[in-house]
Amino acid sequence: MTLTGNLLLNAYSMAVLAYIMVYSRMNTGKKDVAYRLFMSTVQVMFAMLLVDAFGRFDGRPGTLYEPLNRFGNFLNFILNPIVPSIWILYVIRQTGYSRKLMRLFQYLLGGLVLAQAAMTVASLRTGWYYRIGEDNIYHRGPLFAIPLLLPLVLILVAELLVVFRRKRIARKNLFALLFFPVLPLLSILVSAQV
Repeated sequence: MTLTGNLLLNAYSMAVLAYIMVYSRMNTGKKDVAYRLFMSTVQVMFAMLLVDAFGRFDGRPGTLYEPLNRFGNFLNFILNPIVPSIWILYVIRQTGYSRKLMRLFQYLLGGLVLAQAAMTVASLRTGWYYRIGEDNIYHRGPLFAIPLLLPLVLILVAELLVVFRRKRIARKNLFALLFFPVLPLLSILVSAQV
């Protein structure tokens, strides 16, 4: 897809997310933990679309494209595990797991996000996850599979948490919790092929 096509697709997706954020704030009375987790997911997805747009500015070294490309790809890898991490916490909250489990997952996921950030910073020098060539073209690194598979593993953990509690969840909520990750999973599979 061309740069213009990617920018238009991201802009459209960001507009949809902005609508969800505004509509939810206007029409939600009680703003409990589940609501805040949901809104955090939407806000991080919005930020990811924005930085993804920056990361599409390949080529034209020595122009504004270069810092945009570097900034976008760097933040894309940093933000990569955040949405599925928040989704796990949302699932735990919605399915009635204990606060103790919630706290345990908060620490584990926080550590995972920090480890991903550290590896991304290291990749600036090592190229483990990715590198930007002198021609300002993005190239995958030898450990690219790690940030690609990490969200997949986190989404599968969330799905297992739902399946284990399926008898305690209302049917309409069960369907939503089980099928929400379908689009992100498809996106991961498409990313693996690009």
